[in-house]
Amino acid sequence: MAYIISDKLLIVLITISTLFFHTDAFSLEDMPGSADHSKIKRIAGTSIVAYAQADYGDHELITGYEKRKAATVVKEGKQTRLIYALKEGQTGLFALRNYQEAFAELGEVKELYTCRGRNCPRELGNKFVWAKDKRFKSSIKSLDKMYQISVYSKDPIYWSGEIVSDTATYAVAFYSASAAHRSANDKKLAQEEGLYIGQRFVHLDIIEKSSFKSDLIVVEASKIQESIAEKGHIALYGLFFDTGKDQLTEKSKPALTEIAKALESDKNLNVYVVGHTDNVGSIQSNQTLSKRRATSIIKSLSSEFGIKVERLIPLGVGLAAPVATNDTEEGRSLNRRVELVKR
Repeated sequence: MAYIISDKLLIVLITISTLFFHTDAFSLEDMPGSADHSKIKRIAGTSIVAYAQADYGDHELITGYEKRKAATVVKEGKQTRLIYALKEGQTGLFALRNYQEAFAELGEVKELYTCRGRNCPRELGNKFVWAKDKRFKSSIKSLDKMYQISVYSKDPIYWSGEIVSDTATYAVAFYSASAAHRSANDKKLAQEEGLYIGQRFVHLDIIEKSSFKSDLIVVEASKIQESIAEKGHIALYGLFFDTGKDQLTEKSKPALTEIAKALESDKNLNVYVVGHTDNVGSIQSNQTLSKRRATSIIKSLSSEFGIKVERLIPLGVGLAAPVATNDTEEGRSLNRRVELVKR
């Protein structure tokens, strides 16, 4: 028996077939301005939906989980944060195994912690991975909603570890979960954004660890003036003191010279010289030491470079205003600084 199919019905059947069998029905493009990490390539078919990069940042990695309490460690260095949308059919375990191969090719791998499903901390997604203070720019609006309640993310898988290559050490956190679209509105939004129902994402946080370098230790006079004019202050790292002392060492001469040039070229510029310390020692001792160091800098600028003392006022805030974690030497190095603040 022969059947005649109308043109309109044929079009409907082709459309339905495309939706069910063509996995790229809602194809995604990479977020504008994003890029893969230079050493760790993406899984074929995936798309970048969130991206952030910083020359120096920190990230909290989970190292253990016992009695409903997670142990963590903070790593610092050059930071790359990526979120990939996987193709339909690519599982979290598939993604992890692919990245583990890439990690092994990069260097020697040391696993810190891993978990899957119910073995993971219940609030893994919305506390350690995508909490409000950990979010960064994304091209997917529904991504944030996914983590508002921990059960919104399904089938979580997490891995953290370190990779030692010939040139650097990398701290890496991998997290993947699928979106639990529970309502018709959720499903509609997912489709509008180019996602498949139950979309699975991969979060990749990479810290490239290197020793804190004094690239910006000696700041030129013009840069000092420029920063103070634009921001009202500048942080300086080229002023050195022995531990617990307030006398400048000989290595401080280049930085003092540039500060003096900046002040000499702008006679109307008056500043607070503000000392900062790390958190080693008591609050009181650090506050006292930071002011003594600020005073010592002013004395040197006056006696060696002829800068009038009345243009400079010493302040010491000790450990009260860190710019990095004090849990690592790199962070403590950043916190031990002197700032010039416009009066």
